[in-house]
Amino acid sequence: MEPVTRRRGDALRSEILGAVRDELRDHGYAGVTYDGVARRAHTSKPVLYRRWRSRAHLVLDALTAQLASVTPAPDTGNLRGDLIALLQLMRTRFQTAGAQALRGIVADADADLRSVLLELTDALADEISRTVLQRARERGELGPVPIPPLVSSVPVILFRHDLLLTDEPSDARIEEIVDAVCLPLMHAVSRRPRT
Repeated sequence: MEPVTRRRGDALRSEILGAVRDELRDHGYAGVTYDGVARRAHTSKPVLYRRWRSRAHLVLDALTAQLASVTPAPDTGNLRGDLIALLQLMRTRFQTAGAQALRGIVADADADLRSVLLELTDALADEISRTVLQRARERGELGPVPIPPLVSSVPVILFRHDLLLTDEPSDARIEEIVDAVCLPLMHAVSRRPRT
């Protein structure tokens, strides 16, 4: 009989987060419990409570751990295609998490967790949109005036709204966001006279 090895650090965390994802898959966000995760991860509830103060914190950590940390910015050759590809990429990332799980996390989130959620989506959008907008400017699709962060974040804000409050945005809805709002706004802002 092999001796029982006590898991610690990254090994324990990895097993717990895997157990959380398994619980999500089998029971949905509403069915994720500390009991279920502890049982599946072969650990105790106090171990979970020491690391994660709520189910929402635990589930968000499990979901973000499985997402790739670096995502290359889309490069389709034009701003419209890049913005559409960016939102489709975000949709794919959120499909991994599941809209119901994200809605549950938002519903249960405290102020700290809401900040983390915003940082996660904003960091991805900021990093990628900066590259997308720079390429568009180099191709002559945008004017010389810098686009403020609030304007560059509009695609993500509208996407996040649809994802959390309505349905997962379809390709048609993503194109509508880009064509009706983002492109006209970005073109207008980047070409406005400097004051």
